[in-house]
Amino acid sequence: MVGSELKNLSLVELYNCKPVKNLTQFAGTIQELSVSDLVQKYKQLMKNAPRRHERGMKYFVDSHDSPFVGGKSESNRKEEHLAGALFNECRKGKAFFLPGNRELKIIDYQFPLKARQNDQDIGKIDLFGVIDGETPCVMELKVGQDSGNMSDSPLRALLEGLAYCALVEANRKEIWKEAQEKYGFEFKCLRPQLMILAPVDYWSYFFNKPSAGDWFAPFLQLIEEIGKTPLPFISIMSIENASFSYATGDRPACLTQKPVFLPVTHEL
Repeated sequence: MVGSELKNLSLVELYNCKPVKNLTQFAGTIQELSVSDLVQKYKQLMKNAPRRHERGMKYFVDSHDSPFVGGKSESNRKEEHLAGALFNECRKGKAFFLPGNRELKIIDYQFPLKARQNDQDIGKIDLFGVIDGETPCVMELKVGQDSGNMSDSPLRALLEGLAYCALVEANRKEIWKEAQEKYGFEFKCLRPQLMILAPVDYWSYFFNKPSAGDWFAPFLQLIEEIGKTPLPFISIMSIENASFSYATGDRPACLTQKPVFLPVTHEL
């Protein structure tokens, strides 16, 4: 798929397409992307965004007021349980710290965006947080599987996160209001920040997999170019000591070590 074909896709279609997800193709796809085109896709998605409030639906759902215990389906997805463990830690009144001693509080997981069941291919935000009590943060969490395989490329994480930011920004009036009423946060930003977050082994996999190609420098260049546009600020973070226990039945997912959040600035 070449640049002209990518241009015809919506932002949601883009992050779901094979060249973005595929291990051997995503490095080349980075080079094919146009930042100005991403800006237009972002604006179009905002315009067409589902509006939950118009159907009487909340964003911060009451079922998330208690610890993440895996749900009735007892999901075995490692990503969900790590997200739950991070969320549960903040539910206990704790916070994480980013470089520069910025405080990150995670206030929700599996944050809903659909207004109707047929809002096709739109998922949920892995984690929704607040930086320094006033900046909303959309977190796209990726993990390595126990088999050693990776399902999502860093490029997919970036584009999926941008799509979710567009949907949040389109509904910011309602989301900001809910956050203030429910948690007391008064967001002062017009748009959320985007954080691509993953344990060390996720990043190491892509750095050490020859078939992934030379992707990191172009990836950083893409983020730098996006930073010159009105799109959200993007950071890519590695979780050191991302050890946790799975939720089982009534036992919540739980961190077993104190994690450290560090920027990914070089090959691990």
